[in-house]
Amino acid sequence: SSAVRGFPAHVGDVNDPWCPAGRNGRYRRRMQWCARGSRVGVVLGFVAVLSLLAGCSDDAQPTADGDRLTIDLGDGDLVSYLESLPAEDQPGSPTVEGGVPADVPVVFLHGGAYDASVWDELGLLDEVAATGHRAVAIDLPGKGESSGEQNPEWLGAALDALDIEAAVLVSPSASGPVALGLLAEEPERVTGFVPVAPVGGADFEWAGGRAPETVVVLGEQDSGFNGSTRELADEIPGAELVVIPGAGHAAYEDDPAAFLEAMQPLLGSGV
Repeated sequence: SSAVRGFPAHVGDVNDPWCPAGRNGRYRRRMQWCARGSRVGVVLGFVAVLSLLAGCSDDAQPTADGDRLTIDLGDGDLVSYLESLPAEDQPGSPTVEGGVPADVPVVFLHGGAYDASVWDELGLLDEVAATGHRAVAIDLPGKGESSGEQNPEWLGAALDALDIEAAVLVSPSASGPVALGLLAEEPERVTGFVPVAPVGGADFEWAGGRAPETVVVLGEQDSGFNGSTRELADEIPGAELVVIPGAGHAAYEDDPAAFLEAMQPLLGSGV
């Protein structure tokens, strides 16, 4: 059976987004200038050659579109995402103690009425990055620039393109079938799991083996998903159920600070 934890309602700060671009791009440019003088003027010739470094020609490279980055997954499929990285080699950077290792990224999915930007707008990408984890919010197919069939295979390909072997997976509402499918098919890729009233929770069956550290989140006022979310918490071995007072279906949006606190066992002492 699951442990249950609750928090008083309070509202957290919203931070400005920061998103690096151009990661992984390495190019070599060779330029040659030729000039000849004459009594009339100077004739200039310009030759430029651009080539990829050896070993990088077959790698998918992200392209920027505003704050979003986009990677071609092949076969016409794309993944767009937002990202916040932890500070490196700076005095005072938080040390993660407890929870999953700091080199495990936190990947945020989204519900049907949202896209990846909701996590940025709530400040949660930066908050998680401040704990020492790489924070990535993925647009599911049909949102942002992402395209393809919305299934666990697409999500696995997106994680591969993002160089993520395993992650803490945050899965609210309509993203449930994709996340729960990945957990069932490739459990080794889910180091930690934070389902938020996910669709399909009542139908999920744990296949056995070691379960990821799991915090199941439910809004106190979410009557439509109350039963199925509690069933999911009971189904996953060792899962903890966190009920956020006063929150509805999108509990993370109603109380971002309480949601971040609910994630604390996975993020470590940086929270």
